[in-house]
Amino acid sequence: MKIKLTLIISFTFLITNITFSQKGIMSFNQKDIEAYKVDSGVYNFWFYKNNWNKQRTLSKGDTLPYFVNESEYKGILNYGIKYSMLDKTNIHFNEYFKMYYMKVVLEKFSFNPKDSLVSIQGVVKKGWSAKDDIYKQSGTKVEKNNVNIYIGGKKDTISKLYYVPDLMINYPDKYKITHKDKNINKKTILDTFSSFYINNYHHFETQKGTNRIFSIKAKINPHSILTFGLTNCYTEIFEIGQLVFNTKDKRRKKVKANKKKEKKHDNKKFKVIIRNNIQELYKDTIPKPKQPWYYEIVKTAEGYIANNQYAKARDEYNKLLEKEHYIFARDLHNAVRVAITTRDDKTAILLCEKLALKGVSLNYYNANIFKRLKGKKLWNSFLLKYSKLNDQYQKGLNLVLKTRLFELIAMDQKDYVAHSKGKFERSKLNETTQIVDGELIKLITKEGFPTEEKIGIEITNDTIIDINPDYYVLINHSHQVNSNRLTEIKDILKENAKKFEYDNVRNNLTGFINASTCFMLYKGNLYSEKNCLVDKLKLQKIKYLFKNTYGFIIDQTDLSELGFSKKNEKEDEEFMKTNFNFIEKVEDNWLQED
Repeated sequence: MKIKLTLIISFTFLITNITFSQKGIMSFNQKDIEAYKVDSGVYNFWFYKNNWNKQRTLSKGDTLPYFVNESEYKGILNYGIKYSMLDKTNIHFNEYFKMYYMKVVLEKFSFNPKDSLVSIQGVVKKGWSAKDDIYKQSGTKVEKNNVNIYIGGKKDTISKLYYVPDLMINYPDKYKITHKDKNINKKTILDTFSSFYINNYHHFETQKGTNRIFSIKAKINPHSILTFGLTNCYTEIFEIGQLVFNTKDKRRKKVKANKKKEKKHDNKKFKVIIRNNIQELYKDTIPKPKQPWYYEIVKTAEGYIANNQYAKARDEYNKLLEKEHYIFARDLHNAVRVAITTRDDKTAILLCEKLALKGVSLNYYNANIFKRLKGKKLWNSFLLKYSKLNDQYQKGLNLVLKTRLFELIAMDQKDYVAHSKGKFERSKLNETTQIVDGELIKLITKEGFPTEEKIGIEITNDTIIDINPDYYVLINHSHQVNSNRLTEIKDILKENAKKFEYDNVRNNLTGFINASTCFMLYKGNLYSEKNCLVDKLKLQKIKYLFKNTYGFIIDQTDLSELGFSKKNEKEDEEFMKTNFNFIEKVEDNWLQED
């Protein structure tokens, strides 16, 4: 009898509990919905209204919202797209593509089992904003930054990534675009990605502006999902149907085990997919060209200089002396300074002699650093020896090479300067460079390469070695107009670089070819470009430039300067804020208007 009574009581309690649930409104919190978040950090949002992004266009009449996994996106150039101008001028294409993270924060979430209606209120945080947005960076006016919200059924599919050659279509007389070496003038498929779309959906939008507030109400079923999509932001996806209908789902226990993994990008603003035309996912698999031993030594030495470790820098330069390796003037300039600061007078005098053999005049040694040597016996011996060293330098000079090189530079500059003043057509610059290139090749073939010993080194203000010889401008222009003789010139440079007659690593082509640098100086402040990974050693070297007591030559090919202009100050300030991150103030006396 007791057993029967117990069974009746238990059964009655169960019926009462279910009845209460069916009549009441169910409420959920942030933790509940987070347990049903799926595919975090995977899908981008494609929608027919996003016409500014031509690569991600949809078929005509297709108004469905698509969510596409672009993690394997390779980058425009890596799909075989090539740009060129019909006038042969080079085009610099540098792609940077990133995906922003979003965060859905609930304020209220209720479900009425009676009519299967959910009511959700909250705000979408993170993602790009009106102040830091992809539209501004692409040059298109910002119209809206509100998030699209969908509740509906999920259908897996495949989405095509297109390339639309707008330059070719709009300016057929100026540009040429090829895909895998074939001309294209219409929309072309580059890739396909796994994706899904939402059907039978309810569509909502957050409010515009910084605070993306939302309030939605919709009827759902056990298969319904809730998505928050914004172009170039990772979609937030929740299996809302399973959350409210499947009360026996034990998913929350599984999610607890993955909590650490889920938090990895909680504080991240975005994830870079393509940086400088390279796919971030596989960047470490790309073999990096190994630099000659000489440049590794110099790089290490300059790193020590930037950290005021002059004795260690001296030891690095001494390795070059021990091997009797050729040393460029810019490195002799640094080596003699670390030798002096570490009181290694014997080595310092040896380096002074090597500089004299490159044509350095006695005025060069008027720099303050040499006061530590002057008056000593070794210094007096050097002065007595200088005349013979200079005679040896004079004998090695090739005046025919030097004079003709000067004439070619003058020929080049005459037309390029005239063009900058609007007095010479751009199309004719190609002709000028073709002629100059031909003469340069002929000159080098006959007289040899213009080494520091054959033409001397250039000195600024008597004491500063110019690291960019004047003839570099000819090489720059050959690249700029994509000269017909450029291949020959590249071969000449490559061959002479092997013999250390040309500095192929630290020429001034890096910034010119890449058309951008990672660091920018503006109004005395140092900034880093938002798209760049900051190289700590490069940053340390650049910082050292502004407290360079001994006048070292430090590589600064990754540093540009935006000159101050009162007229353009507002636009320049906005440009810096949008594209650069402030590092620190490096100089006070910057007020010099362009």
